[in-house]
Amino acid sequence: MSAFVFGLLVLQALLGVYQLSCVSHGFNSTDDLGATRLPAPAVFLHMVDAVAGVLVWILWMNTGFHGFAWAGFIIFAFDLLVGGSLGARTFGKPGYVSVPSGADGAAVQVGVAEQTIPTAVLVLHGVSAVAIVVLSLGVALSWF
Repeated sequence: MSAFVFGLLVLQALLGVYQLSCVSHGFNSTDDLGATRLPAPAVFLHMVDAVAGVLVWILWMNTGFHGFAWAGFIIFAFDLLVGGSLGARTFGKPGYVSVPSGADGAAVQVGVAEQTIPTAVLVLHGVSAVAIVVLSLGVALSWF
């Protein structure tokens, strides 16, 4: 089961990189997508935590030390919470926000870059994250 969890982690990484590329392309497009609802520290924490979780899971797979399985589960669960908060800020929200513009402070509608992420990718990323947390808990509890 550890190898299956690792496979899901690889899928998560690919989906995460794809989402990041969608948002980056949204900021660089000519479609006036210059805003985001996602706080940069949370996005950075989500990515760093995910990498740490993968590294800890690799340690678990190579050593068999159950402390690493528990650490992986805790990291994955925390990352699920951070990612869920990011997803809640993205999923089902309108594609534009009002921001003040210029010295007069008049509101202008600006596109939100994360709206370029396909809904199916967001859902698959979230569902596989839940599966990783549940399965890593099962591995840590020696259910599998």
